[in-house]
Amino acid sequence: MKSSRFFVVVVLVLWTVVAATGKEDPHPLVEENEEKSGKESWAEWAKDKISEGLGFKADTHASKNTKDKITETATGAAEYGSDVKQAAAEKAGEARDKASEAAEAAKRKAKEMAAEKAKEEEKAEEKLKWAKEKAKEGYEAAKEKIGESYESARDSIASNLEAAKEKSREMKEGEGEGEGRRDEEL
Repeated sequence: MKSSRFFVVVVLVLWTVVAATGKEDPHPLVEENEEKSGKESWAEWAKDKISEGLGFKADTHASKNTKDKITETATGAAEYGSDVKQAAAEKAGEARDKASEAAEAAKRKAKEMAAEKAKEEEKAEEKLKWAKEKAKEGYEAAKEKIGESYESARDSIASNLEAAKEKSREMKEGEGEGEGRRDEEL
């Protein structure tokens, strides 16, 4: 709808401009014939009626005003386009800045998280070393305890064995020879 309205306005403006600047007919013979007959041409009559009906007058002031309005409108449109372009550039700059800030914030957060994870891994490694050390100490303590228990048990068994041998000798000597044969049988 707007484009057809615009087209009509442009055609009328051009038609008015041509009418105001003068008439240059590509067929001068036809015009001469009409002037000779003293009659107004049908095209001329239609142009006048349309101009009067639409409120246009074919004078120089109307064409100048139309030209000025067209120039003014074009200038306004160019200024508006420039303003829109500048506003779009500003918005794009703001969007770029916000995106840059968001990227920086994400980068900082990632670094913080990496540092935190590194600290946690370091703590875990320290705990693992501590656990290994404690396990080693426990192993050494158990080994030492077992060694002491073994020595103690061996000494106890050895002393019990000596005591049993001693008792057995005493019994053999005290009972005499009758029983000695019995030991031989055994």
